[in-house]
Amino acid sequence: MHHNFNYERALEFREKYIPLSDVLEVANPLPTDILVDIGAGDGFYSITFAKKVRKVYYVDPSETARELLRKNIEKTPVDNLTVVSDDVCENLDIAGYNKVFFSNSFHDIICREDLIDRLKQRGSENLEIILTEFKLESEIGPPVEIRIDQKHLDRIFSSKGFKLMKRIELRYHYISRFGRRS
Repeated sequence: MHHNFNYERALEFREKYIPLSDVLEVANPLPTDILVDIGAGDGFYSITFAKKVRKVYYVDPSETARELLRKNIEKTPVDNLTVVSDDVCENLDIAGYNKVFFSNSFHDIICREDLIDRLKQRGSENLEIILTEFKLESEIGPPVEIRIDQKHLDRIFSSKGFKLMKRIELRYHYISRFGRRS
């Protein structure tokens, strides 16, 4: 996914520009949830969600990211978090979850459409997918050509049988939750 990723910079952006309260409002973590955090980086959201839901799968192929997660778990222990080092385009051997979370990572995934299909197959009937992404016009973030604007994201998920359930717009980001259409 991301090579030479700057985790300190990501942490700084997250703390400055993405209020945790907004992420939690959109994600709506419930005690019965089984959540998959894809491109989980330093594990901040995985650990935060683990305190609120039944089970969290932290998914990141980067050894550097998993090392940061280990350090963060030492500071904030959780016992319902499973580390998965799979590259989601190669393999993702998890099933039975009802929420999937992407924090500024969906734009890095080259197999997006295939991944959504696999998440739908293996997730629950009431699957929800929550994403934080950079707005196209943001002066910070990844190169503009790899960003996904809100309309494009809506089209991708709509074509896969999801509907937009909630969205919060921030200065540089937007947070969206999509749910399966029944």
